[in-house]
Amino acid sequence: MNRLENNRNTLLKGTLIITLTGLILKGLSVIYRIPYQNIAGDVGFYVLQQVYPIYALAVALCTYGFPVILSKIISEEDKPNIKNYFIGLSLISISIFTLGVAFSGQIANYMGDTNLQLPIRVSFIYFLFLPFLSLGRGYFQGKQNMAPTAMSQLVEQSLRVVLILVIAIIFIDLEFNPYFVGAGAVIGSIIAGLASCIILVHYFLKKSKITSYNNSKVSIYEILNFIKDGFFICISSLLLIIFQLIDSFTVLNGLLRIVADNMYAMSLKGVYDRGQPLIQVGTIIASSLALSIVPFLSDAKKQNNNNYILEKIRSSLKINIIIGAAASIGLFLIIKDTNIMLFENSKGTETLGILSFSIILSSIAITSSGILQGLGYIKRIALNCGYGFSLKLILNITLIDYYGVNGAAISTIISLFLICVLNLIILNKEFKFVIQPYFIVKLAISLLVMIIFVLITKLVIVNIFTNESRIVSTITALSSVGIGIVSYIYFLVKLGVFNQGELQTIPKGVMLYEIINGKKRL
Repeated sequence: MNRLENNRNTLLKGTLIITLTGLILKGLSVIYRIPYQNIAGDVGFYVLQQVYPIYALAVALCTYGFPVILSKIISEEDKPNIKNYFIGLSLISISIFTLGVAFSGQIANYMGDTNLQLPIRVSFIYFLFLPFLSLGRGYFQGKQNMAPTAMSQLVEQSLRVVLILVIAIIFIDLEFNPYFVGAGAVIGSIIAGLASCIILVHYFLKKSKITSYNNSKVSIYEILNFIKDGFFICISSLLLIIFQLIDSFTVLNGLLRIVADNMYAMSLKGVYDRGQPLIQVGTIIASSLALSIVPFLSDAKKQNNNNYILEKIRSSLKINIIIGAAASIGLFLIIKDTNIMLFENSKGTETLGILSFSIILSSIAITSSGILQGLGYIKRIALNCGYGFSLKLILNITLIDYYGVNGAAISTIISLFLICVLNLIILNKEFKFVIQPYFIVKLAISLLVMIIFVLITKLVIVNIFTNESRIVSTITALSSVGIGIVSYIYFLVKLGVFNQGELQTIPKGVMLYEIINGKKRL
């Protein structure tokens, strides 16, 4: 019993480390894009965002995909043969790199801009780190030692952000074209990935005993199945990345059909890409939550603890709806001021307003995918996401011709909605979960109060500051966010949207309840 309890405590601590690390990493991933756009401009930002999904795909596989499978193998088998898995990963990484470099010209051409060939080639270099990062992180996670994984990721992302911005500043100062600047930014990411490999190698040499692993054969079928599972296991993490990849191949091409000026079309794509960091900000908590609950749900399913599973499903989706709804509606209300505050001007405000509603949809899609993953529905997740990706591709090709970048934004909303519906149908069928009507009513009242307070704040500031500037927009956006959050949380707690268990899981939740309700004890 003590051993079981120790294992659960170790799992809890490890999950907490990975979750906190994930929050920090996603925060850093969002932060650098805003100053990068300010430094490189919309065309420069377009170049980076066109090739970013290639790099991000490799990162997801190195962080969430293969390490998870390897950690399971290492924790469950007495003496697993990691050598063959390393060879398998090496072959796939070298193959992807070779094919990517060889066909970089064709990829750039399919994206509608042959000048992207150089940054595309550089992006594929990161795939060469795949076996080292996957094996390193998977090995230590399998030994329930999350520190090496967390340290390697933190150092990599921190160094990456610094190098990207420093290289961008230097290259812009040297008057390099946007494609060289974009390639330089990706090189910064490659250097950071190399640093992460060095850290993991250091931990290996210092703490591990690799000689204890046997040299028995692992069949080709097992290796191929391992690679397939690695892709499937991180499908929820790849959700927004693949949406961006579809945009990379369709948005510029669509704009070039309706816009005569190539540079203007690229600038429009760069403006559209402003929505990506805004969406990521809203989904940081959702994606981190989705990953953190996976091991607990897996454990609960083995024990047939359906009550625990149902409680986790309701709680996770409830929190995501609460956060996602406020983020989407709040951002929509202040989108013009936020756009000016972050990106210097109001270009693409209408497009970003449409994309703001993808925050709640992507939050639900990612979290529900994480829940299904924890319950073993990996193939169903892949199928549901596949339907969403197909719809996104079809709608992009269709709607951009009529609505420009707004069409791409609309297709994102519709495709995410489809994935949400498909995932929730499975959950409802298996566990008969129902979101209580009183929750919807209380949430609607809290949102309405938030909307009123935000609109009043904007009106007051407009009357105080008659001129329109970036400083005024910053004051408006930040003041509206602050007052909106306070009013929203106050009414959520006052109306009893959270139950006792949920309040205890929220930092300072019980104390907040007592303050708002006049020191009442639960």
